[in-house]
Amino acid sequence: MSVAVSTPAASLAGPSASEMTPAVVALGDSLFNKGACWRCHAVGGLGTPRGPSLVAGPWIQSSGTFDEIVATIIRGVSADAIKDKSHTFAMNPRGGPMNLTDERARVVATYVWSISRKKGM
Repeated sequence: MSVAVSTPAASLAGPSASEMTPAVVALGDSLFNKGACWRCHAVGGLGTPRGPSLVAGPWIQSSGTFDEIVATIIRGVSADAIKDKSHTFAMNPRGGPMNLTDERARVVATYVWSISRKKGM
């Protein structure tokens, strides 16, 4: 599955039209909820003491733009960079053991974008 790289203008609005499809969101759902992401963010991104909710509340590590979500997945969040110290587990780059490619990181980010639209921007 090939996912197009979004342009800067498109990234402000969210994933590109070719990324925001039911098939891409479903693949992102599967990667997130069957991979390592759910361990800290819970199934469906509801949040745990290990990692913040991705569906409610304010964004903590960024302002929640699509490009920032992608960047956070790719680079991770080191323990010393965690802004809300009630969450103590570092986020491994590229999903840790999942070792997500850039394309797969964008797929997971598309899923996160789709579930996070009620969060405070």
